[in-house]
Amino acid sequence: MATTSHSYSDPNSSLCSDGGGDPVIDLDVLDSLDLSRSGSSWNYMESCITATRNGKSSLLSSISQFTAILAQTGIEGPWISRTPNLAKMAIKIGAGAQFTVFKEKPEYDTKPQPVVIKRVNVPLSQDEGGHFAAGHTYRLQLRTLGLEVMALTNPSLRSHPNIVRLIAWGYDYPFFDMPVPVLYMETALTSLTSLLAVNSEHNCTVDVKYQLSLDIANGIEALHRLRIVHGDLKPDNVLVFRTQNDDVPFRGKLSDFGVCLDLETPNSPFSLSDYRGTPGWLAPEIVNDDLSRFPPFQPDLMFHFDAYSFGLTVLSVFTNHGGPFAQVTTESATQMILQESNLTSTLRMTLGKAIPKLLHEDPTQRPLPSTRLLETETTAYDSWLLSCRIKSEGNVNRIIQELIKQYAASKSDFSGSVLFGMAQAITGQYPYVPGRFEMYLTDASKAGHSPARAVYAQIMAALGHSLACEPEVLEEWMYQAVSQGYLFAPASALTAARKTHALSIFRDSGGFCTGPFLQKPTVVKAARSTESSLLWIDKHGLFVDQMGNTILHAAAAIGEVDTVRALIETAKISVDIENDNGETPLYMASQAGHAEVIMLLIQMNADASRTTRQTKLSPLHWLFVLPESMIRSIAAQLVAAGADVNAVMRPIVSKNANDFSLRMLVLHYPFELPYGTPLHWAAFFRNLVAMEALIQLGAHVDATYHASDSGSRPLALAVWLGDLEVADCLIRHGADGTLTDSHGQNLLHKSGADINAKARDYNASTPIAVASRAGIRNGGVVIALLDSGAELEGSTMGLGNSVLHAWASTMVGSLNYPCSYVPTIERIATAMSNVNLRNEFRETPLHLLAWSYFPEDTFEKACEILLAHKPAVDLNAQTCKGVTPLSIAFSIRGDAARRGLFLLDKGALPDILSDRGQDILYWVADNEALSDQATCDLIIIILQRMSTTSNIYETYQLRFLHNQMSNWTLFRAASLGKLQTTILLLSLGLRTRINDLLPDTNCTVLDTVLHQAENYRRNHMEQLAKYKPGPARRAAVAAVALHSHEHQGGKTYQRAEAYHAFPKIMRSLREAGAQRRCELESGTTDSTDMDGTYINQPQLWDWAFIYMSGFTPATQPHREQWAMLYELARYPTEWPVVDYMVEWYENNTWRPDVRFIEEEKDGDVVRQVIARIGQPVEDKERAVRLKAIDPVMGSVEVTVVDREIVKRTKIDAFVLWDFIAP
Repeated sequence: MATTSHSYSDPNSSLCSDGGGDPVIDLDVLDSLDLSRSGSSWNYMESCITATRNGKSSLLSSISQFTAILAQTGIEGPWISRTPNLAKMAIKIGAGAQFTVFKEKPEYDTKPQPVVIKRVNVPLSQDEGGHFAAGHTYRLQLRTLGLEVMALTNPSLRSHPNIVRLIAWGYDYPFFDMPVPVLYMETALTSLTSLLAVNSEHNCTVDVKYQLSLDIANGIEALHRLRIVHGDLKPDNVLVFRTQNDDVPFRGKLSDFGVCLDLETPNSPFSLSDYRGTPGWLAPEIVNDDLSRFPPFQPDLMFHFDAYSFGLTVLSVFTNHGGPFAQVTTESATQMILQESNLTSTLRMTLGKAIPKLLHEDPTQRPLPSTRLLETETTAYDSWLLSCRIKSEGNVNRIIQELIKQYAASKSDFSGSVLFGMAQAITGQYPYVPGRFEMYLTDASKAGHSPARAVYAQIMAALGHSLACEPEVLEEWMYQAVSQGYLFAPASALTAARKTHALSIFRDSGGFCTGPFLQKPTVVKAARSTESSLLWIDKHGLFVDQMGNTILHAAAAIGEVDTVRALIETAKISVDIENDNGETPLYMASQAGHAEVIMLLIQMNADASRTTRQTKLSPLHWLFVLPESMIRSIAAQLVAAGADVNAVMRPIVSKNANDFSLRMLVLHYPFELPYGTPLHWAAFFRNLVAMEALIQLGAHVDATYHASDSGSRPLALAVWLGDLEVADCLIRHGADGTLTDSHGQNLLHKSGADINAKARDYNASTPIAVASRAGIRNGGVVIALLDSGAELEGSTMGLGNSVLHAWASTMVGSLNYPCSYVPTIERIATAMSNVNLRNEFRETPLHLLAWSYFPEDTFEKACEILLAHKPAVDLNAQTCKGVTPLSIAFSIRGDAARRGLFLLDKGALPDILSDRGQDILYWVADNEALSDQATCDLIIIILQRMSTTSNIYETYQLRFLHNQMSNWTLFRAASLGKLQTTILLLSLGLRTRINDLLPDTNCTVLDTVLHQAENYRRNHMEQLAKYKPGPARRAAVAAVALHSHEHQGGKTYQRAEAYHAFPKIMRSLREAGAQRRCELESGTTDSTDMDGTYINQPQLWDWAFIYMSGFTPATQPHREQWAMLYELARYPTEWPVVDYMVEWYENNTWRPDVRFIEEEKDGDVVRQVIARIGQPVEDKERAVRLKAIDPVMGSVEVTVVDREIVKRTKIDAFVLWDFIAP
């Protein structure tokens, strides 16, 4: 192919100059990489692997390739122009065999975030003559950049929490005609070796070491998933970054990478010597260059070489400060772990199992690195897992709650896929919020998300809601969904002609094929034409993607009969050519439902007996994708061509996956594919024609999944899914309904056989109990079983719950058909002789009903059913803690007033006390979802309904005040910041008990309020610090975002209200005669010399920690309203506050703020602290040196003379370690 030249007038053009003329773009090589898909989703690695398969060069060998490739990835750049170069603007901070690492000098550092610069090593001498960029050595050195770029721009690694991030790219110009590629990487705190050093300033606890080991495992696992071998794993090559998470303060990341096994070529096969590594961290077979005692070398063994280095690295992290070992055996490693005194028993056991396996002398016996090897049931692991999910996948509950808040504020920014995910995530969420699921589903559909549109009408009908769009819109939604693979469209949703057309679009787009080539427009276009496909082979080669798919696979997948014929007859491509997974063109044509292509391939002697390499899927598994008119004929032809009608899929179980099978996902409902035989698949997709055809051809009607029991038969799955037509078809063809699975469950347990048979599980569950379990709760099945004679008396569930308990605690919104709830409760209650059964907590069904989150009219209907029962439900039953249904009703986060007053009107007694002496008004005051006004009003209403004289004060004193624990209510109202309620309770008579001590805390109500108020004061400043001063902070305050957050029940805590109410509550209590416990003990309120430090008080926090929130004691918000908080603080004369601060400083948990040193009013405390923590400065009288925090410079070392800072020097950042302020 001829070289094409393009002229650029820009002297800083990013393309290199070849021999002083115009820049030359190596189009042959770039064409082989298929740069047709620009943007951040383009996968350079995938293109390289495909090019390698086709015998093309896949490694960087010119600067023009570097430019063209990086420009396609979405990575920012280029950042550097020719002048000045790195020699002038940066400092070298490290060097290795492939790269030199630089950090920019401060005066040149204008980047938006801290970065280091990696420059590929090239010889800086003109030993070859001519221009540097044209030299052979220069081009060879560029190739060392290839894998680095390949890995760092890979979509799955770019956002990985344990792979260092590539920020941008550019060039350095050591000489005018020598552009050298550079990569801008995120800046690490240090290396793992430095972090673990004996003299390190960082406090590496066992938990930190454990979490960093998990980071390494997670990073290696990600590389191996892409078939990248690290090749030099050791603590030096693990970079450590700080996080903002106190539970996981550091994050370990991998940077340098070895080889990608998919880039091996026949002319240059990998060998043992390609695994280089560092002495001291290598597996013994590498050191000895000897595999004679083990299987011969195969490239995949390199993953197990990494496993050995990983084992040594983890062992060193825990036992050797990150240093290498002179010699290690599995026995010595075990001893080191046993002798390491800092390890917990759980971690010792985990490491004791994992590391000897990783250090096994036979490389084939080493498990591949995985976080599962190090998984423990510990807080450290849970925190690490949560932090990873927040960063990448995201912890579902926290992320969903945040999305809910954001969506309420700005709906326009949400895509349909996110909304549909939110709808799925909150299904069955506790507690149930009416209307939320329907809103997200509707908005996801309106936003264009096809999977949401596919199921919208059916779900809304099941929920009993009207549709938010016209019928013609629904038809277009369903048409779109079917054209993308939704195969469950009801007959009424589309006309037969439109459904046929939509299915043809789906098949022509590749059907259920998933090959990467389908995302390459140039490949699909070539496969559409006979001439273009043949030209593709001449230009690019046979292969079209990294999975080994060929142009013939592509043509078969999109149904191009003429192209398939030409490629086999003219290009002489084998009719049974396989990709990496063993998929043939016949398999792909079946996967896409192309009957004509299947028939052609069979005519050309395609072997239908072949199955996929990993899962053993056959073309017959995809029979349901074909047009119904062709199913019987194609099925018969496939069987005649060798297809096994009873081929059983083998689920993929990855190494270290705890025997869980990997799921095969699809875009539309049911969102994942089944296991089993072709009959399982046909039944799963409700294709009765395919089922009949397979059974007639000899399919076993009671076939099971691979290595499974009768519970995985097609009939069992149909019953589980409630699919009447499929179940009827299977039974008509001889399916046995009496078989039981390994748990003793028959088909009645799954959705009939002995109708009261008990399963061999912990609770000996009956079918009706199973149908009532959380996550199943099928009202139709329950009613059908009861109508068929099922017994309820012996049907118990976990924790002694009856079937009625289970249904009483049901969230209506979690049911597939919410309208079934009341009829089911009624049918169950009618079948029971006693509706007051108790579980292990002495709870009756009414207790659970009172807790449940669903609309109040539904609650009231269910209550009426239980009240109408003979004998009626006991409204006043008490749990093992003395709690009544009425107490619970007044505690809920929903409409507590309506629910509680309903029970009160039905005869519930309000005088019953809990075992701790809490009266009914306590539960009202304790309800955080009720505002102060709502709480106050509800207490008045309750007292009015109890009163015979309309005098609520008299009623309270007669019915409540005699209770010695009545002050519980006052404590709770005051501690929640409910001012009006507090004043009301004092006026009702609790003023007489204002100084009683609460048994739980041995504090007075004033102590309790002071403690809570201080917590709110601190929290307010900590939350304010999250917002920039100015409009953002004012908006947060106006939106009460600092204190109130959405509760799961849709209510908000009244924390903003409480923040401003606490000062008034303190004053009201004090005016009513409230004292602190320390005042009662000392007999005076005049002296401040007493010990009140048994609660949180402001002084110490102000001295040590207020500065972290960006405030000082003088500049804190609302300083004047907190005056009484300071006035009522009590400190003993011998308060060891200085000792505390010195201890924190010496333990690296605290540094003084410079404003504390220079501005704090209590100079004596400051001077004592400085004298204790400061180091004398030679030749400077009264001068001491210490580490501090400067609000502008950050961590500094300061020289102090008489509280005046005379010198400040910036030092490494300081991390606050696992510290809770007193």
